[in-house]
Amino acid sequence: MIKKAKGIEESYLNDEVVLFNIITGEFYGLQDTSYFIWEHIDNCSSVNELVEKVKGNYEYENETELIESIYQLINDLNKERLIEIDENI
Repeated sequence: MIKKAKGIEESYLNDEVVLFNIITGEFYGLQDTSYFIWEHIDNCSSVNELVEKVKGNYEYENETELIESIYQLINDLNKERLIEIDENI
C-alpha cells in the first residue's frame, strides 16, 4: 500500500502542487503527470493501480517508458520521505 507521508503540507498553484516536508524542511514541486499521481496516491493500493489510472487519463507512446517513469517517481517520492510504502499489505 502506498500513502502520503505524515508531515507533508500541500499548496496548490494553478497546475502545480508544492509539497513541504516539515520534518526535513525541503520543498518539492510536482506538475503534470506527477501531480496527477500525487493526487491519486492515497486511493491506490499499488503502483500497478497507479499505472492503470495514468494510462486511463494520459496519452502515451511507449508503455514501458511510462511504467519506468512512474516507478522512478514513486522511488524518488519514497527516498525523499514524501510517501510511505507498506509492502506487507
